[in-house]
Amino acid sequence: RYHEHEDVTAAKPIHALLIANTPSAIALSSHVIRQVPRHMLDAHGDGMFYGENCLHVLCANGREAEACAMFDVVADQLPRQEVHRLLRMQAVGSFFRSPPVDFYGSTPVSYACMFGMKELLGKMLKWGGTEIDLNDPKQFGCHTSGFLPIHCLVASKLPRMVDWLLTLRGHPDLLASRARLNVRVAEGANMRFHELTPLQLATKLGDHAMFRFLLKKSAKADWRWGP
Repeated sequence: RYHEHEDVTAAKPIHALLIANTPSAIALSSHVIRQVPRHMLDAHGDGMFYGENCLHVLCANGREAEACAMFDVVADQLPRQEVHRLLRMQAVGSFFRSPPVDFYGSTPVSYACMFGMKELLGKMLKWGGTEIDLNDPKQFGCHTSGFLPIHCLVASKLPRMVDWLLTLRGHPDLLASRARLNVRVAEGANMRFHELTPLQLATKLGDHAMFRFLLKKSAKADWRWGP
């Protein structure tokens, strides 16, 4: 089957189209997904890009509109367990174990956070409801770093996205899905940051600006002198 054939990088044909990232290639890949939605779950085989699926590539290429449209298709046509699998698949080949991508978190949900794709994240969270928990290491803990989405943003110095993930501003119906500042880095292949909270992670990385930002976000004034 041609759609299962892998090139020398273990990429399948749908990945070649998405990686080309030209208007015609993206249009053709969108057509393929509309016709056969399960191809969204196609992942790179054994090699340096092992585990990378179509959502990973769309996020990395900044194709939020197309990612949203393709997600709508799979959410509507695939069984729920397959959509869950799509969101939790991990890109863990050797390419993803070097800076800066080793802080990206491996799952498509973390990638959407890293590339500021708020519309796509809103769709994912609304689709999943209580079944998706951004703070659950069993769902979104990176197998390499142990990072959950909030840790990825902290380690990558993205305070605006940290703030958005903590508030889900613009989505009052998703308040229960917000990231939390007490969630700890999960167990991963690299145990350097294991069990650290976002604030502790910023401290470990020596990021003074992020430390101050998180401290301000987590602080609560019990008493104040003056007006």
